[in-house]
Amino acid sequence: MVMNTFSTPLHCDYFPICSGCDFQGQELVPPVFSSLQEFFAELVPYLEIPLIYQEPQGWRFRAKLAVRGDANFPLIGLFQRGTHNVVSIPNCPLHHRAILKSYQQVRQTMIDFQITPYDECKGVVRYLQFLVEEKSQMVQLSIVVNISESTNKLHAWIRHLYSLGGFHSTWLNFNTEKTNRIFGDNWLLCAGEMYLRKKLGKIICSIHPACFVQSHLSLFEHALSIICQEALPSKRVCECYSGMGVIGLNLASFSKEVQCIEINPFAKQCFDRTCSFLSQEIKNKMFFHPTSMEKSLGLLKTSEVIVVDPPRKGLEAFVLDAIDQSQAEQLIYLSCSTSSFIRDCGRLLKSGWRVEKVFGYLFFPGSNHVETLCILKRS
Repeated sequence: MVMNTFSTPLHCDYFPICSGCDFQGQELVPPVFSSLQEFFAELVPYLEIPLIYQEPQGWRFRAKLAVRGDANFPLIGLFQRGTHNVVSIPNCPLHHRAILKSYQQVRQTMIDFQITPYDECKGVVRYLQFLVEEKSQMVQLSIVVNISESTNKLHAWIRHLYSLGGFHSTWLNFNTEKTNRIFGDNWLLCAGEMYLRKKLGKIICSIHPACFVQSHLSLFEHALSIICQEALPSKRVCECYSGMGVIGLNLASFSKEVQCIEINPFAKQCFDRTCSFLSQEIKNKMFFHPTSMEKSLGLLKTSEVIVVDPPRKGLEAFVLDAIDQSQAEQLIYLSCSTSSFIRDCGRLLKSGWRVEKVFGYLFFPGSNHVETLCILKRS
C-alpha cells in the first residue's frame, strides 16, 4: 500500500483546464502534506507520518459530474476553475472503467432523446452521480433534475438507458433550488435495486445514493483497518458524523457498545438495512441517533473511545468542549481538511491529549488534498 513512486505516472488530457486536479508530475508531494509535517515537527518532533497511496489510474468509484451544454452537445464533467463552464471529461484517467462506460451511454442517450442539460434557470439535467458496485461492476446512477416531479419523456429515457445494461439502478433526484447545492431532498427509484451493497472492512453495507461514501474505497478500507487495529477493545464507543455507521459497525465486534450520530436521514435507512443482515449479538451493541451533534453531546460524556470523521469545517467548538469533558481514553480523528485538522489538533494537544500515531492518505492524487488519520490518547 505504501510505495516509493507511481509505476504509471498520472497523465490527463484535460489538465489544467479541468478543476479536478491541481498539478501533474508531483502527485506524491502535495504542499498540504508539508503543512501537516511541519505542524507535527514543531509539536511532536518524534512522530513520523507515512503518506499512503495507490496507483492513480481508475481508482474513483464515485463521481459527481455537472451537466451543461445543449441537447445536441451535452457537456458532462467538472467546472473550469473559477467559472460555471463545464469541461467534458469522458476519458478521465481517475474514473473506474464502469463510470467511463456509463458516461458514454448517458451522453449519447441524452442526445437521442433530446434531454436538455441545465443552464442556470432552465434545462432539465443538472448533475449526475455514478457509484460503482465493485462485485458486479455495475453503476448506481443518480440523475439530478431541475423539475419537481418526473415526466413521461424522462421515464422513457431512463428506461432505455437502464435497458442498455451495466446499471445497478437508476434514480431521479429533484432539485429546483437556484443554489450550488447538488442534491434536493426528494428521490425516486426508477429501475433496479434500492440499495447498492459493498463490503467495507468486515461489513457488507447497504448504500442509498443520498448517503456519503468515499470515492477512493480501497484507501478508505486501509484507513478502516488501521482504526480497527488501534481502537481500544471492550469500550463504549461513540462515532460522530458517522454517515451510515461504517466505522462503528466494524468496531462493534470487539466493543462493549457503539453509538452512531448522523444528521442525514437516509443514513439511518442504510444503517438499519445493513444491520438486518448482521448477528443479533452485533445488533444489540449498535445504536443509531439520526440527529445533529449539538443535540447528542450527552452521548460523548460516557464514551471511552470517540471516533470523529467531520466535514471540511472540522469539529465545532462545542464538540471539542464535549470531548474534553468526556471520560474518553482515546480519540480517533479522520479528517478531510488539513487546515481544520491542524486547528482542532492544536486545541486537543493543549487540553491534555497526546498524539500516538498519524497517517496521511492520498485519497485524491493530483489534488492538493491529504486525508489525515490521527490516533490520540489522554496524557
